[in-house]
Amino acid sequence: MEKMNKHVENTREQILNTLQILSECGLARITKDVILFFDKDTEILTWANHVSGRHNAGKAFTTLNQYVSIYETGAYHCIL
Repeated sequence: MEKMNKHVENTREQILNTLQILSECGLARITKDVILFFDKDTEILTWANHVSGRHNAGKAFTTLNQYVSIYETGAYHCIL
């Protein structure tokens, strides 16, 4: 296993801590584990991937249809 750089490791820990706090407070309904993978010289933190596409981006980000699309495609790390 390759070793994470300190910044990536700290960011991963912050994400995990935040998800744990949200869950313990009863605020998170669904969370996904943090996944680390290496792509050549790049370390990428992500979650169990979703249907490909940009479901969680764009001008309609605040619409109900956009939220439903994000939920249905799994394009989230945590549902509050």
